[in-house]
This record gives sequence, C-alpha cells and structure tokens, in this order.
Amino acid sequence: MGVMTAYHLRQANLAVDFLVKPARLAASPASYRLYSYDDGKTHVLENFGVFANPSSCAIWSFSAKCSRSHAMSFATP
Repeated sequence: MGVMTAYHLRQANLAVDFLVKPARLAASPASYRLYSYDDGKTHVLENFGVFANPSSCAIWSFSAKCSRSHAMSFATP
C-alpha cells in the first residue's frame, strides 16, 4: 500500500519519503514500476526519498508523524 499511495501523492506533486529499516536502506530502489489494471499501462514512481532515521522527519515544516507503525511520511515541497 505504501508504494501505491506514494505514487498518487507524487501525481499530486507532493514530496514523498519512505522510512525503512537501516539494513534495507542500501537495497532501496531508485524507482518502482507499477502496473495499472485500469489502463493496462506501466507507471513509474520516482523522485522520492528514503531514510532510516525517524528523526529525519523533523526537517519539514509540515510532515506526517513518524513512528514504528508508519511506513511512509509525506510533506509539501
């Protein structure tokens, strides 16, 4: 659900970042390819940030609360 939600937020021109476990940071992809059953096309999610330190959420003036239960945060550009 996180990648799909991130795709729609990016379509609305919002900045998106993923909070991942430190061990997975290096393996995080630069983009995701998403297949749409609605139009039969492949769409790309790119231009998102990835970080492993929850305290990094504090750098934006508006952001979602980061906690262990959140997989993604978002902010206005």
